[in-house]
Amino acid sequence: VSEEKSVELRVSVDVGYRRHSVAMGLPSGEVLEEFEIDHRPEGFQEFFSRIEKHQKKTNCAVAVAMEGYNGYARPLDSLVRQRGYRLYNLNNLKFARFKEIFPGAAGERPDRCAQGVGVVSAKRSPAVGQGSASRSERHAQRERNSQANNPAPSPVSQRVEGWQKRAHFSQEVEWVGEMIQEDAKRCLELDEKIKRLETKIAEVARGSKIAKILRSMPGFGAVCTSELAGEIGTIERFGSEGSLSLYLGMSTLDNSSGKYQGTKAPKHVNTRAKAAMMIAVDRHRKYVPESQRYYEKKRSEGKKHNQAIRALGRHLARIIYKMLKEEREYEIRPEKGNTKTKVSPRSSLKTQIRKPKISAQMKK
Repeated sequence: VSEEKSVELRVSVDVGYRRHSVAMGLPSGEVLEEFEIDHRPEGFQEFFSRIEKHQKKTNCAVAVAMEGYNGYARPLDSLVRQRGYRLYNLNNLKFARFKEIFPGAAGERPDRCAQGVGVVSAKRSPAVGQGSASRSERHAQRERNSQANNPAPSPVSQRVEGWQKRAHFSQEVEWVGEMIQEDAKRCLELDEKIKRLETKIAEVARGSKIAKILRSMPGFGAVCTSELAGEIGTIERFGSEGSLSLYLGMSTLDNSSGKYQGTKAPKHVNTRAKAAMMIAVDRHRKYVPESQRYYEKKRSEGKKHNQAIRALGRHLARIIYKMLKEEREYEIRPEKGNTKTKVSPRSSLKTQIRKPKISAQMKK
């Protein structure tokens, strides 16, 4: 807000889901009026009529401050700009700092909306954004700059226009129609960009030996295998299957002390590899009956979904380590007496996990 001493009507809007709280005041921080409006055209008309009533009395300019964190400020912020009022964005984090700087006793502190008038009235307020553009307008400007640097693909407005001919719009379409069209176009453009990136990832992964081996596992798609191949780099980095499992976030660390027996989650984990592994293992169990049975066993023991997936991933980490060391692809071997096991068409056999043999001396 300008630091000039001219009289200015300050308006603070606490944006809500269906209703907005409004407070009007003077530069001194005095609150003139507080009320609520509905997020509807009727509520917006009441909002501007009350502003005009106070504006005629004082014959001054108007400054409106509101939150821009979520989309519920739309289209009120655009309507404010159309009226020629100065619009500022209240930052939630800095607004909290303002309440710490100007505290009040319990029961005496004004509500959030009334405090907003004080924030707008403060000189060099830490909660008022620099500039008069709304959050949606600044976001649109960033999108335009991004498209200027990286030209977007051909527009898909024809699909949107075809959908509009069959659609039935509500009364709000007059003031949100353009925003919906811009959002829909952007979503379709992003979908096309994602598809092209996935195709390019699959092409690059064909030249990776690790990605090719991991791709032979049922449920391991092109994106997850490429992510794992890139993060693993080379299997020579890992001295054992335990270190690989820990790196992928599929195992825990011992946290036992005295009679207490327990584990704890490791902090030095590759989060990108862990996320790709969790998705791939979850899809893998749906292709391999033995893996699905192990997952269901863990769930029956009271484990949550992610815990059961990590337990299965711990076994698969052993297999992955062996596959990469010996440069062998994944195999599924049909169970004895069962020749109708459903497997992925790109997999034929499964490497079984063998338990270590117990020697005769250890038994004694």
